[in-house]
Amino acid sequence: MASMTTFPCGLVLLAAATAGTAQTQEPPREAELPRVTVTDRPPSRMAEPAPIAEFDDGPLGQLPMTVNVITARDLRESGARSLSSAVRGIAGVGDSYNTTGYIETLQIRGLLLDNFLNYRRNGLPVSNYMPFAPENKESVQILMGTAGFLAGTASPGGMIDYVIKRPAATSVREVSAEIADRGTWLLTADLSERTGAFGYRFNVAAEERRPYANDAPGDRLFAAGAFDLKLPRDGILEFEVEWQRSRQISVPGLGLLDTNGDGVAETLPPPLDPRINLNNQPWSLPFESRAVTGTVRYEQAISEVWRAGVRALAQRIVTNDRIAFPDGCSTGPTYVYPGLCGNYDVDIYDFRSNDERRSVRATEAYAIARFPTGPVSHRVQFGARALRSD
Repeated sequence: MASMTTFPCGLVLLAAATAGTAQTQEPPREAELPRVTVTDRPPSRMAEPAPIAEFDDGPLGQLPMTVNVITARDLRESGARSLSSAVRGIAGVGDSYNTTGYIETLQIRGLLLDNFLNYRRNGLPVSNYMPFAPENKESVQILMGTAGFLAGTASPGGMIDYVIKRPAATSVREVSAEIADRGTWLLTADLSERTGAFGYRFNVAAEERRPYANDAPGDRLFAAGAFDLKLPRDGILEFEVEWQRSRQISVPGLGLLDTNGDGVAETLPPPLDPRINLNNQPWSLPFESRAVTGTVRYEQAISEVWRAGVRALAQRIVTNDRIAFPDGCSTGPTYVYPGLCGNYDVDIYDFRSNDERRSVRATEAYAIARFPTGPVSHRVQFGARALRSD
């Protein structure tokens, strides 16, 4: 009995001695990797220059305003084919009326933008009745709540500025093709080259549209060119022009329902098939738009401090606004307008407004001085602008 008690104690002492010996042995020394120190910061969009003439291309993060920039890369990666889809992820910005096949309108911070006074192209006023084409846009700048001091009379919500692609510093040759399951396809090309002081860039596109809504086909042709020439004594001459023809059966929205027959439509209809298109009538014709827009700029250095320049814009848009428009109801006990009867009856009007012509002409002359006073850099700009819209 005594030997049986002593044997386990010996095992415990042996195990303890073995563990103590193992703890006194140093583990093998591993090779140390060289230390890596990161001192740079990741690229920030707020540090990029903002091509806003009034602020001398200053960094976005230093401008006294809120500016959202949608770059050409953003447009390409998101697959945005319309202005409404391009701004979808920006807080405070939304569409006001973006029915398929018609001109889009936006609102910023709840305020509807004017289709003429709140839109710019390379800094000059332009009409938004020209359908949005992403192919030749370097960026879309959204200036929140700054229309007053930049444009004068305009909606206070903000401004949209389209920055057009310029000839690239290196050669660009891109061709892309897209196809969707409903039969929509898009073919685009981007070509840019620079030879000495002269550079050019061409963007072309052809598109066949088959949207989710039924019986709303459309098509589009687009072509744009941009050229620049570097002149002696630090001068530059820039010119760009774009042409677009688009047509599509538009898709009108449904109205509220008059469920109690009092002549006032005030009831929101239940969820309906979003593919329904009330514009699918035997006499329905597509909305058509033909538009040409171009800008030119000449700028020359006068001295080490002063530069002077002139720039101009011309735009011409012709539209055929045609739709089988559903609104109102004359078959109920009381006439309803706007809206639909409670049983979904609706009056349909054959609306046609052909050969609508809109033109914009803007000219601006300016002089810019840049000079430092100690550690502070200054920029002073004087200018005059003439604007006409018909």
